[in-house]
Amino acid sequence: MSRMELDNEMLPARILNSTLNRFFVDRSAPERSQPLTGSKVRLLRNARRAPASEAEAVVVELLPRTKDASLDSLISVVAEKLYRDEIRAGAWIVDLGLFSSGLFVPEARCLLETGNGELWQIY
Repeated sequence: MSRMELDNEMLPARILNSTLNRFFVDRSAPERSQPLTGSKVRLLRNARRAPASEAEAVVVELLPRTKDASLDSLISVVAEKLYRDEIRAGAWIVDLGLFSSGLFVPEARCLLETGNGELWQIY
């Protein structure tokens, strides 16, 4: 999947997320040694472990299709995956459907940081 296809696929979620993020998502994040904005992600050839979740498996499957994926794009994809999994599991009953995948951005970022150095490299 090319970067343009990935961006086009995520455009509706990104528009809604940017609005909702201002109101519902905690902007505080753990301290990092380097800023992640503008970072790229590359799949490691010799991964130290297998993907531990479906979301990690999505990232491992997506990375070979792109040379160097944008971290921000991957966060959006993983957040959307987590959101859809919750909706499918019945979270729509508690009005999760009124929100968007933006609620899962912190969890997606944490998931990507956890796999750094084990499944992929963030640089």
